[in-house]
Amino acid sequence: MEEIHSKDLADLHDKLKLAPGQSAAWQAFAQHLQSPPPVFPRPDPVAMAKLSTPERLDQMLAHKAQRDAVMKKHVDITKNFYADLNAEQKKIFDAETFKHMHDRRGNIYFGGGRYWRY
Repeated sequence: MEEIHSKDLADLHDKLKLAPGQSAAWQAFAQHLQSPPPVFPRPDPVAMAKLSTPERLDQMLAHKAQRDAVMKKHVDITKNFYADLNAEQKKIFDAETFKHMHDRRGNIYFGGGRYWRY
């Protein structure tokens, strides 16, 4: 899987035909995508069973806040790189990255097992 991901990233780099001045933003973007994804441990069901409903809901919100922080970082890095692209590169980037948001059945993947289907 890592080899496929590296190849896709290299293909994107080649298709974008980046100028030398865009290399710093590309490096930050590529390094972020190649870093291992964060692990969010599942809550202990025994411990969760001992909590009241409001306490469980608070735990769920805290867990969501952690995931949101990771997503925010991803969005910020991607937007920073995207801002350095010219109009033609943005079209290519939009088309290439949208391809990776679909599963084999054509569903759009939003992360966390959630899909949207046209």
